[in-house]
Amino acid sequence: VIDAVINLTTDTVEGVADAAYTVLVNITGDDSTVKYLCKQDFIESLLQYASLSTAKYADKACMILCNLTRFAEGCDVSIEVLESENGRKLFQQLLLAFCQSDYNKYATYHHFAAFLANITQAEIARRWILCKEDMTILKCLPYVQYYDSIVRRRGMIAVIKNCCFESDYNEWLLGEEVDILPHLLLPLAGPEELKQEEIDDLPLDLQYLGDDKVREPEADLRIMLIESLMQLCATKSCRIYIKEKMAYAILRELHQWEKNDDVIVACEKLVQILIGDEPETGMENLRTVAVPDSYRAIDMSDTTVNNS
Repeated sequence: VIDAVINLTTDTVEGVADAAYTVLVNITGDDSTVKYLCKQDFIESLLQYASLSTAKYADKACMILCNLTRFAEGCDVSIEVLESENGRKLFQQLLLAFCQSDYNKYATYHHFAAFLANITQAEIARRWILCKEDMTILKCLPYVQYYDSIVRRRGMIAVIKNCCFESDYNEWLLGEEVDILPHLLLPLAGPEELKQEEIDDLPLDLQYLGDDKVREPEADLRIMLIESLMQLCATKSCRIYIKEKMAYAILRELHQWEKNDDVIVACEKLVQILIGDEPETGMENLRTVAVPDSYRAIDMSDTTVNNS
C-alpha cells in the first residue's frame, strides 16, 4: 500500500498527487512506517524533488523528510545520501531554496529548517553548517528572529544550538567573521533601561533597543537560546568574552521578567557561570569536568536537539 501511495505522488492528476503527499506526511509519524521508508532511494528522491524550483509539493516533501529524521535511522540514511557527490549538490540547492524567498512560488521551505535541526544531531552535519569556506552558518543566523514562521525560527535556533556543541568552532563563532553573540542575546533582550556602563560593554546591536523591544515569545526557544550561550561558555576564552560583552545584564533582566519556570532554571544556570569565579587550572573546560550533584546548576547539557 505504501509503495502504491509513493507511486501516486507522480500522478498527473494534481489532486491525486497532492493527496498522496499528504498521506505520506501523516503516516511518517508512525515508527513502523518510518522503518519501511528509511531507504536511500526514497530519501534521495524526496531531496531531489524538493530542490526543484517548480515542485508544487516541495513543502510536503520537506515535511516528510522532517518526520523521517526524527528517528536515528532516518538521520543516518539522510546523511549517507547527502555525503554523496549528488547529495552535496542537493544540500546546497536546498539551502538556496530555503534562503531565497522567490525560489519556488509553490513553497516556503520552512520545514527544511526542521530537517536541518534533526540531521545536525550528527557531528558531520554540524560541520557542514560550520564549514568556514561555505559559511553556511551566516545563512542561518537571520532566521533566529524570523517571526513569520515558528517552524523556520524554531528549526534554525535548534541548528545553531546543535552547532554550539562543536567546541573547536566556538571562538570562531564568537569572532568577527560570524559574530554569533548578538544573534543569541537579542531575542532574549527586552525594553528595560540598563546602566550606561553596561550599555557601553554590550554588542552594538543590543545598545539602546527602545521601549518597543519584545522578547522571543516562545518559552522553548528562549531555553534553546540560553542553552546555546551555555555551550559557548564551556571554554575559558569564550566564557571570558561573553562576560566582557555584558551578557549578564541581558540575562538579569530576562530573569526578572520571566514567568516560565523552565526558562528561569536555565537562566539561573547560565548566570551562575557568568558571575561565578573561574574554575581552577585544569578545570576550565566545563564539558570535561565531572560536576558533583550539589553543583548541577552549572552542568553542561550533553544532548543535541531533536526538532520534532
